[in-house]
Amino acid sequence: MSSQSTTTPRTQVKDLPESVPLPATSTSLDNKIHPQFSDEDTDIVLSSQEGIHFRMHSIVLKLASGWFRTLFTLPQSSQSSSTCPAEVIPMNESADILEVLLSMICGKEIPVSRMQTSMDFIEDILQVVEKYDMPGAASIVRLSVSLNLVKTHPVRVYALACRWGWLDIAKTASSHTLHMDLLAPENVSELRFVGSADLARLLLLHRVRRDQLRRELDSTDLFYANVIPGKCTGCNADINHSRWHTLKYAWVSSLEDKPFIVAEKDLLERPELLDVLDSKCPRCQKSLYNAESTLHNLRSILERLPSTVGFDEEVTSV
Repeated sequence: MSSQSTTTPRTQVKDLPESVPLPATSTSLDNKIHPQFSDEDTDIVLSSQEGIHFRMHSIVLKLASGWFRTLFTLPQSSQSSSTCPAEVIPMNESADILEVLLSMICGKEIPVSRMQTSMDFIEDILQVVEKYDMPGAASIVRLSVSLNLVKTHPVRVYALACRWGWLDIAKTASSHTLHMDLLAPENVSELRFVGSADLARLLLLHRVRRDQLRRELDSTDLFYANVIPGKCTGCNADINHSRWHTLKYAWVSSLEDKPFIVAEKDLLERPELLDVLDSKCPRCQKSLYNAESTLHNLRSILERLPSTVGFDEEVTSV
C-alpha cells in the first residue's frame, strides 16, 4: 500500500440493498443530547450506545463518509419529508467515540487528551473510520499518532502504521524501538499487535544493528587494538588490549537486553570508554590509543547503523 494512503483497502464499503429506509427507530429526542451537538437546525440525529444524541446535518455526513453517502442516496419511505422531525439513527459506537469522530468531520475542537493517551482508543477510532469510510478523519488520526504516540507507544504505533500502510510513520516508530529490548516481558505483550511479516522486519532491524556493530568493532582497519599480537608503538612491548575487548563485547551484548546503551547519544562520553582511551603501556607509559581517531571511528560506526525498518524487500526469516 502507498505510504500516502489513509484508508485501508482490506475492507471496502459493503453494498447496501436498493430499497432500505434509514434505520430510524425514533423521531423523539427524549434521550440526552450531547451539548456540543445540540443544533436544532439539523436533519439527522445519531444515537450512541448509551442513548446520547448527536444532532448532525446529513450533508456533512455525506461529504465525510462514503458509508453515509451511500445510505442517504437510497430510496426512502414516503414518511420521510422535510416537515418530519429529524431521523434518529441508532449507532453501535459509544458516545466517547462519536464525540471525537464527529468533532473531526464537523471542524469542532477535538478532545486532544483522548487522542494522546490510549492506543486502544486510537484503534477503536480507526475501526469506526474504516467502517464508515472516512478518509478525512483517518488523516487526522494519522497526524495525531505521528506527533505524539509514536514516542510513547512505538511498538503499537508501528503495528498500526503497518496495517494502514503509513510506511513513513512505521519507519519512524521502528526507530523509537531501538532503545527497547523487544523480547522483555513488558514488551512482548505489545508485539502481539504486529503482523508476522512486519514483526520480522522489526526484529531484523535489531539483529542487523547488533551484527553490524560487532563486525565493525572487530575491524583491524578501524581499530589498532584489534591487531593480534598487540604491540606498543613506543617500546614494542606485548599488549593484550583486554580492556578494549571487554568494552566492545559489552556493547555488542547490550544490544540484546540493554539496547538503550548504544542507542543513546552520550555513548561516546561514557566513563568506561574514556578510561579505555586513557590506557597506557605498562612499560613506557605511552598512550596506547589515539583518542581522537578512535572516537571518530566509533561515531562513524554508530551513524552507519540502520535506524529504521526497510519495506523494499520481502522478509522471509530472521
